[in-house]
Amino acid sequence: MTNRAALELGSNIDPEINIKKAIDILDAEFEILRRSEFIFTEPVGMKNSPEFLNGAVLIETKLGYDELKIKLKSIEFSAGRTDSQSGSKNRIIDIDIIAWNGKIIHKDYDERDFVRKTIDEVLSI
Repeated sequence: MTNRAALELGSNIDPEINIKKAIDILDAEFEILRRSEFIFTEPVGMKNSPEFLNGAVLIETKLGYDELKIKLKSIEFSAGRTDSQSGSKNRIIDIDIIAWNGKIIHKDYDERDFVRKTIDEVLSI
């Protein structure tokens, strides 16, 4: 069985370089079906931090949801993320599963306009 996941990617440390690196890794691991426009956004809950570059990709995978979450964490670390980059901190890369098989599953979709915009773009909503 194949699953589809809409992923939100974000970076505010060398964002153009790190988003490209993350997409290249994702492209080597999964079939990327669609990509949204990537847009610069103000950091949420962070002062005096650089803007984030955010966007979404829709992938197809044979992995289950929990396996994909583990794989995405591994991809974040291979792209240079460290444990200290969690929470409201600057990030090399952040990858979240926002929709799973067409169903929105992450609160950021409702809370952040840029997430909704980019996810809707890859889901063609």
